[in-house]
Amino acid sequence: MAEMARVPDYSCKGLEKLTVERFDERVAKDIEDYLDELKAHYRKIFNTADKELESQKQYYESRQPGYCNSRRDIYHNEKLQEIVKNSFEKNKIIRHNNRLIQQVDPIFHDADHEGFFGFRSHFYAPRKWFCGRYYDTFAFDIVVIWLFSLVCYITLYFDLLKKFVDWTGNLHYSKLLKKEKEAPAAVSKEAATSEAAASEAAPAAEQPAEEKKAKLRIVTDEKEDN
Repeated sequence: MAEMARVPDYSCKGLEKLTVERFDERVAKDIEDYLDELKAHYRKIFNTADKELESQKQYYESRQPGYCNSRRDIYHNEKLQEIVKNSFEKNKIIRHNNRLIQQVDPIFHDADHEGFFGFRSHFYAPRKWFCGRYYDTFAFDIVVIWLFSLVCYITLYFDLLKKFVDWTGNLHYSKLLKKEKEAPAAVSKEAATSEAAASEAAPAAEQPAEEKKAKLRIVTDEKEDN
């Protein structure tokens, strides 16, 4: 899928059938055709770049013989080449989360597309993907550094960090005051509720005593009549 996103001109017809249950000769033929198209595509890119490189060499050598070799002797760094090409990596390609990830030559490998605003890339990527197109890594990183520097400058100049901390502190303090104001109200409400419950229970407790007095009066009246 990542390769199809990187090279949208070619698509694999049998990709959805690339399972154990649905795999057959037709799917194998589709996959083989797709791989052949990719090989031809990258072979064309390689040949174009190689021709351009040779033409540049011929141009400079015609104007100044030995120019390319002298520039190479001055600026070439074998240790740096080993780092950016990861030449001594034993596992050239690894499998991770059902994906094949290239570990060698990261300096020649463009980053995969990770969404419209996704600009994550591997180390030493020559270009970064952002907002639907590739940008040179050097220019992109310089712009990002300057933007962060500008944000930090504005934050320090207007003392935004202190204001934010004060605002959060005031917000927390206001919540504490609100809780303190609500606490006495809740206590008074509970007290009123308990008083109302007690007042309702008092007549209920007095009622049996009055009934006993009434019964005693009736018994007393009956004895007097006898």
